[in-house]
Amino acid sequence: MILTILIVSCISVARSYGLDSLTVTDVSFPATAQPSATFSITVTVKFSLSTSENVEVWIYDYDLKDYLPDVFIARTLRGDGVERFVLSLHAPNNRLIWHLSAATFYGLQDNLQHYEGNWYRDFDVVILPVVTMTTVTTTVGITQFATATYTVTSTQRIIRTVDAVSAGPLSFVCVALFVVFLAALVLTFLRGRNAQKYSRTEKRETRYVEYLAKLDALRSRGEVSEQTYLRLKKDFLEKLEQG
Repeated sequence: MILTILIVSCISVARSYGLDSLTVTDVSFPATAQPSATFSITVTVKFSLSTSENVEVWIYDYDLKDYLPDVFIARTLRGDGVERFVLSLHAPNNRLIWHLSAATFYGLQDNLQHYEGNWYRDFDVVILPVVTMTTVTTTVGITQFATATYTVTSTQRIIRTVDAVSAGPLSFVCVALFVVFLAALVLTFLRGRNAQKYSRTEKRETRYVEYLAKLDALRSRGEVSEQTYLRLKKDFLEKLEQG
């Protein structure tokens, strides 16, 4: 009986002094995603466990102030090593900066606990729809109807693809100009004066994506520490949300 008490005490003391650990060392995720899209993230967990433990990774939504339902992975781990957990997330159907956190726990399902220090890591995904614009341009004897699609990629660059259709010889200049005039009136009526301008929200999101890309590049080259990276991103995000 005394031996059992001593063993339990030693395990408790060992954990309290960090001899066992379970930490999140990295989260790989797309910087942007389209509304209602499904995408994957990879959570890298470093563990040092003297006994077999049920280890689970969950995703916390700061806006909902709760963990995402049914988005978790459970595994039994023991010893020292690194484990990668791949989880699928379903993006909200509206435009926003999605504030999330990957957290790791151990223990029984109804009594999950976490180790002290680095047991979670925050990350943000910009939910941004593809913006499609239609423009009409004219040259002498040629009418072009072009559709430009702007897609924000994971490399934080905006790519423009254009599909154009040209029609009409010189003899149809008057007809073409008349068609263009009618098309311009319809476009103006339907889309308004600001059809080809980003809204204020889109500009803010684009600024965030570009700034995040620069920070990621600095961190990948080792020019800024992880702590400085998180602080700069948090400060910029606060200024962005303040207007």
